[in-house]
Amino acid sequence: VLLVGALQLSRPGYSVDEEFTVFAVRGIQQHGLPLLPSGLLYDRGIAYSYAAWLAAAITGSELPAFRAISLIAAAASVCLTFVLVRRLANGPAAIAASIFAALAVPFWATATSGRFYAPFLAVYLLTLICFTHRHWWLLLVAAAMIARLTHELAFTLAVIPFICCLVDRRDRRRWVYAALSVVAGLVIGQAILFALHASVPS
Repeated sequence: VLLVGALQLSRPGYSVDEEFTVFAVRGIQQHGLPLLPSGLLYDRGIAYSYAAWLAAAITGSELPAFRAISLIAAAASVCLTFVLVRRLANGPAAIAASIFAALAVPFWATATSGRFYAPFLAVYLLTLICFTHRHWWLLLVAAAMIARLTHELAFTLAVIPFICCLVDRRDRRRWVYAALSVVAGLVIGQAILFALHASVPS
């Protein structure tokens, strides 16, 4: 994944919506916040915007550095897919799932794009893996928080433990703790977004 994707990092021009990442990073460079030229706070994928800003500061480049973050996250997603499916099924199924994930067209559309979709997938998978372990509550809180700071669809994570609580009645306490942990992470992430919006200069 890394070798194939690396060939696309320096391609000319913008992919869809990559200009928003460029503007957000330039806003962080100038104001410490991902402000668009209009002065609005760009809070979609805000964790990715700050990661992209850091990558740009280290490498001195923009789009190739932004895309590299997505590529690394995409490669991690393949590994996390393997871990998740192996936890739920077995080794052969995990290998097959990883291969199918790596061959998917949407996977490659996000793997080399300077946007937050590949990082969100990686964090989402990490959160799902946390659900398969007992007592990983702190990691679950942190993963859910980062997921919320990466994409608004992180709220779908809250549905999973509630469904499991209804289905797996013998282990209901575990799923209640999981639900509380993921909701706590989502709320913390949302609170951070509210705080950043409140800090925008008027």
